[in-house]
Amino acid sequence: MARAHAARSLAEERAERATILAQQRRFPAAQHITRLLLQHRTGLVLDTWAEYWLDVLAETIDDRDTPAERARFTGWLESFVRAIHSHARKHKQPPTSTDEAHHALTLATEFIHQETPETPAHGVFPNWEHAERTPVDES
Repeated sequence: MARAHAARSLAEERAERATILAQQRRFPAAQHITRLLLQHRTGLVLDTWAEYWLDVLAETIDDRDTPAERARFTGWLESFVRAIHSHARKHKQPPTSTDEAHHALTLATEFIHQETPETPAHGVFPNWEHAERTPVDES
């Protein structure tokens, strides 16, 4: 019984580490997309939850040093995208009011539906060539 518990615990720990590493690899893209969303914030139709997640992203975008922090940031971007789309569906309205915000949200939506995207510099998104690029530290 103890051996089975130890094996299960080890498997859970490995799975958690793998998830953190995968999310950390996604961090540069998440950071870049978040900058685009923040740049076009006035064109986003936000409810309380979407605004909350966007504020969390804005407050932490340049303060993610560890793999776990970077993984959480990527998760917060996913939460923001779910919240803004949920609000739009609920109120039967578009989630954006400008073309620029629509483009930024499209990139974010594509990003969260990709399991292991490359970084933005490698052109992973179909619409990426039209994105306004900001420097991303990939170290």
